[in-house]
Amino acid sequence: MSKSVLMIFAMSIILLVTINTGCSSDDNTVDGDIDSTEDGDDESVIDGDTDEETMPDGDEEVEIEQELDVVSACHTDIEVGEVQVFLSGLSGSEGIAFDGIDKMYITSGTKLLKYSADASENLVADVPKSIGMAFDSDGNAMLCGWGESDGTEEADRDGSVLKVTPAGEITTLSENVIANSNFISRTPWDTWLISDDMIPEIWEMTDTGETSLWCEDVISPNGMVFSQDGTKLYVAGTFEDDGPLYEITIAENKAGETKKLATLGDGWNDGVFMDADGFVYVIANKAGKIFKVAEDGTFELFVEKLFFPASGAFGAGEGFDPCSIYVTSLLGDEVYRIGAGVEGHPLYK
Repeated sequence: MSKSVLMIFAMSIILLVTINTGCSSDDNTVDGDIDSTEDGDDESVIDGDTDEETMPDGDEEVEIEQELDVVSACHTDIEVGEVQVFLSGLSGSEGIAFDGIDKMYITSGTKLLKYSADASENLVADVPKSIGMAFDSDGNAMLCGWGESDGTEEADRDGSVLKVTPAGEITTLSENVIANSNFISRTPWDTWLISDDMIPEIWEMTDTGETSLWCEDVISPNGMVFSQDGTKLYVAGTFEDDGPLYEITIAENKAGETKKLATLGDGWNDGVFMDADGFVYVIANKAGKIFKVAEDGTFELFVEKLFFPASGAFGAGEGFDPCSIYVTSLLGDEVYRIGAGVEGHPLYK
């Protein structure tokens, strides 16, 4: 907004303002949706929804307040809680993650696929039976390889963790340590946590593949997400009758007190993710539901009547809606898009 427009507006409010034109140059600082401009003799400060402009005038100051329209990043073609089919034709899908540029990645059986916002598909790599997925800071997909045995004995520890580049090059970082690698999450202290929902184990792995047991206090750990301040880890418990969402307090990068934050019923909790308001979304795949859980453990049903939903992620990158959740289907052939009305909380990378 130019100085002349502001001056006219101010004069209409207070009837008459005498502007001292003998001032030298001041700075214009803008924080919000208005571009910063250099404009001669006055200083404009715009911050958030209410703007105050102070114009030097000798011995007096004039303050102007006006409301600005806040431009939302949310797409407008979907309502909160509305379920759309983003794509179909898969023979089941599990892991999902966005590269933050222009692609959505999905694991389906032994394939890692990527999609543009128009749902066009490309094969990234053929991989072992893969489940959860996340991205590192270099744009590589980190995959949990389930293995062939589905077992829990020492001899059955054939799970793996893979790193796949955008070009499809595969590096095995961990192998024959974790029995059933399921879900992977980047930590605030720059390592990885990997859950095994068949046995009570959450493992920690460095970027070079050194692996150690991090927690044994969750009976059937699956999806994981950190609190906004990074001091707690929320973990979905899958094969428990009360359907728990666990809260693990973190002390010096170690697992501390573990408790059930909420019990959501016998729905086989699977993927979890968080919005910008701090609510944790928990996918109950057998029940076909997604719950929304507050920090104090209270919860509400967000959507239902999905077909075996598995993992979810907020949209990120060109063409994808940052205020929609994209959800895979473990036994179905569709990927859902569900309106959330709020952006997702950024994941660690």
